Amino acid sequence: MKFKLGAAIAAMAAAALSACNPTLPPQQSVNSVVYASPGWDKKTREEFYWRQQGTVLMPLAWFQALEEPEGTDLLSDPTYLSRFGFLVDDVPGKLPVGFSPFDLGGVQTVGLGCAACHTGQINYKGTGIRIDGGGGFQNTTLFTATMAKSVIATAAEPEKFERFAKRVLGAKYGSETKAQLRAAFDLGAASAISQATYETLHNIYPVEEGYGRLDALQRIANTLLGNDLAYQPNKKQGTAPVRLPHIWDAPFFDWVQYNGSVRQPMIRNAGETLGVNAKTNFTNEAGLVNAAPAVWGTSIPVWDLHATETNLRQLKAPVWPKALPAPDTVLAYKSGKPLYDELCAGCHAPRPFSRKGWEGVTFLQVPVIGVKEVGTDATLLTNFNTRTYDATSLGIADPISAGEGLFVVTQNVKDFQYKYGTKPVPKDMQADFDGFGWPNEVRETCGYKSRPLDGIWANPPFLHNGSVPTIYDLLSPAPTRPNSFWLANREYDPVNLGFVTTEMIGATKFETHTTGNSNQGHEFANATRSGVIGRGLSHDERMAIIEYLKVLAEDTNQAKRKADLDAADNRYPCWNPKTYWGPNPPKG
Repeated sequence: MKFKLGAAIAAMAAAALSACNPTLPPQQSVNSVVYASPGWDKKTREEFYWRQQGTVLMPLAWFQALEEPEGTDLLSDPTYLSRFGFLVDDVPGKLPVGFSPFDLGGVQTVGLGCAACHTGQINYKGTGIRIDGGGGFQNTTLFTATMAKSVIATAAEPEKFERFAKRVLGAKYGSETKAQLRAAFDLGAASAISQATYETLHNIYPVEEGYGRLDALQRIANTLLGNDLAYQPNKKQGTAPVRLPHIWDAPFFDWVQYNGSVRQPMIRNAGETLGVNAKTNFTNEAGLVNAAPAVWGTSIPVWDLHATETNLRQLKAPVWPKALPAPDTVLAYKSGKPLYDELCAGCHAPRPFSRKGWEGVTFLQVPVIGVKEVGTDATLLTNFNTRTYDATSLGIADPISAGEGLFVVTQNVKDFQYKYGTKPVPKDMQADFDGFGWPNEVRETCGYKSRPLDGIWANPPFLHNGSVPTIYDLLSPAPTRPNSFWLANREYDPVNLGFVTTEMIGATKFETHTTGNSNQGHEFANATRSGVIGRGLSHDERMAIIEYLKVLAEDTNQAKRKADLDAADNRYPCWNPKTYWGPNPPKG
């Protein structure tokens, strides 16, 4: 079968091939890896690292046989993948952390699991300090673009495809098997090129995400309502990348996502899996919508998602490790704790509460702080709250918002897997699978959730969009914060609490003047401008707070607040019935 390209697609392929291999940072190898996060033994950690979540990159044999876009070195070489930021230091003989092989219809397939985006590592003087449940620091978009270029190059260059076919087929290589592989590969290449062409021509992702960031909510919407519904015009521009979040404590939150938009853990995990390219059954090869209930069939393995969530319930915030200079505990408790209680605890102190039927479980309320008060970049909120999508193919006549689309699709997908999946979920187990019995509720909010700060030192850069490189900068007046800095280097600054952000070959240059990248707000300053949340701090006061943040995860006497579960702005923080989807609509 000959690979054929239309004019526009051919132009895209030519552009991709002319770009050749990307410019990547040098390899950042370490002498040893230590683990800072309590709660997991080696078995649990490795289960999390490689457990599937049903996302699909391609058949595993293809991935292992692909070459870099230019040259003959393998794309899957661990050293090469480490330069995209994937973790390989402590996984000899295995795929990088988060690359999960699984069986899909009899074909061994590889996808990205939860650990790819939610395992962090900071390096200090040759030691890698692993942060289980921390935000990943890889350049996912550059990796997927490079993988697409490899596919395009392999499809277009006969010699490259020949080497690829011999690796994939091995002893089964022959003219007939090669032709069959070619036909299957060309279909995948055409799909990848088509989607990439549309996104390039329409500038779908104009804001560089780079190392450690993704426009997660928009990518979910674009994948779900654009690719999976086979309706590319549903794709909207991704202009609000966020720092990949840490997820310890998250199983116990009353709301998740940066904007506090999702209630139920299973819905959160199913939505994330759909956004990272789970296999769906919305449309057939002719582009027509399949009939219910099969239309809601996916590759999402709800038993594996539940197992991962159960593991996360055991995970605790990372403890400042011995590999880093010891904290000044006298300064931390004598000066830092009083300052923290004065200036930080009002929003960030844990708010524990209990729920009937789940005795013995301590839940945490995460209040949403309005963006007008905190003053941080509002692009994520604007995009999520104002954009609409065509869902007529799902039987919904009027345009839907991202929130409604997420609510409707994830509920149906979850219900299908519970009832018709390879291993159905018994009714008496479904409440636990949902995550402590939380209902599916999705809402639009006017701000960002304020989570506890235990272990926050381990997840730079800061604010939801990663626009502030260190804690010291975050405690400083906004006009003094860096307007640009470089991201890719994992070397840690234990004084200011952040990555080293000086220029590095292949690093992402973060520009705070770019849409979605503002570093304003959440500011401590002697001023009355928007976003000032506390008085100005001296250098010594900032350093005292920093020392306390280093020991906060171990401080059993840290400040706590009473959960205000009746507060009107907790369940419905924007007071608009049209921006809530679920079983408990606002009254009045």
